[in-house]
Amino acid sequence: MDQINYEKEKELGLTPSLNDVLNVIEDDAVFSPDQVAHLVGRAPKTVRRWCSEGRINAYSWGGRYIVYGVDIKAFMKK
Repeated sequence: MDQINYEKEKELGLTPSLNDVLNVIEDDAVFSPDQVAHLVGRAPKTVRRWCSEGRINAYSWGGRYIVYGVDIKAFMKK
């Protein structure tokens, strides 16, 4: 498998940026895993797994996860 040359991609202007939708999310907005899944184009089950694994910063409230907007943006920048 070829190595990705991130410096070359950055030089060429190919560095990915956040989707415009993510840029307008308020940092203190609260989202369910279903809503996060819709925003990032993944299945809700996948987002719940990310929450349980700690891949995305989430809070458990009554057995359900919530994710703050700031945490969605931080996750997408990784």
